[in-house]
Amino acid sequence: GLTEELIARLETCAYECVINIISYAYRDLAPAQHKISLELMPIFDGARLMIRDDGNPFNPLDFAEKPLAASLAEAEIGGLGIRLIRRLSSRCEYQRSDSCNVLTLEVGAPPSNV
Repeated sequence: GLTEELIARLETCAYECVINIISYAYRDLAPAQHKISLELMPIFDGARLMIRDDGNPFNPLDFAEKPLAASLAEAEIGGLGIRLIRRLSSRCEYQRSDSCNVLTLEVGAPPSNV
């Protein structure tokens, strides 16, 4: 029952979160199997996506965004995932629970910061 636009926003947020977890969350931990779980729940005007990982503590909402480059030639690779997540979500919340990072994103009515 979600619009294509909401599905696209959810997919982008999920992709960016999971890529960041895989790339950075386990760097300082001993080699082992790790878990990343995604739970999607309906809400009044869209969906809530809860992403849980057992990696190093990291609150992406505390991460300072780098200024955007003035031109494509000056742009660096990477660093836009958290910016995208913040802008595509209507609401973001982070907590550390039971040695896990838990990021909850709500995607509903178009965010006011796009």
